[in-house]
Amino acid sequence: MDALEHPPPASGDCTPNLHCAAGRNPALIGASAITAVLDTIILVDVTRGDLLAAGTQAPLRSADAIHLATALRLGVDEIVTYDIGLTRAAEAAGLRIVAPA
Repeated sequence: MDALEHPPPASGDCTPNLHCAAGRNPALIGASAITAVLDTIILVDVTRGDLLAAGTQAPLRSADAIHLATALRLGVDEIVTYDIGLTRAAEAAGLRIVAPA
């Protein structure tokens, strides 16, 4: 999928996740990097159904389970993750993993 032609969706909870990651690693992740990432995606609201579906995704951590449930609802073909647990669950659900450098 061409990100410029078709901006990828991301569950809305990625905003605090990105900012918290930057706050934990300020020497590695600057605020401008977070803004740049958020400017390239479409934020999608997490639904009650996503939250209920996420509850079936054990042993994933809750945020990862929400991301996977939202991706499955949206019917996307790929998901961005660097987490091994989410990678395994997404691949098992038939999603392709994207892990940009």
